[in-house]
Amino acid sequence: MDLDALVGASELFTPADIEYAARVAAQAAFERDLTTPDGVADGVEGASTADYLAAIGQAQPTVTPPMIGSSARTSRPTPGCDCRSRDAAVPETRPVPKRCHPRKAGNHKVIAV
Repeated sequence: MDLDALVGASELFTPADIEYAARVAAQAAFERDLTTPDGVADGVEGASTADYLAAIGQAQPTVTPPMIGSSARTSRPTPGCDCRSRDAAVPETRPVPKRCHPRKAGNHKVIAV
């Protein structure tokens, strides 16, 4: 399986998009294997990289470049909010105060002071 090719071909795909493409590829491989006399097509049992790439080529990603641009322009953190640094290596964290993103307060972390 050529993972680099699959990653490159599935840019902008959400996990659900990838799952859909994987199901399509698995179904195509299953149907192909059923029609071959020994149950194995081209010496490969099951789905191959080519099957997955073909399925990805047929699928439409949910996320589009305009959506990404729109999200980047409209996403502004509340002053004093450190929610964008939550992926940084932080030894100690605490929940963001409720005044910052009231609907998402439990999902963000800030650097402990």
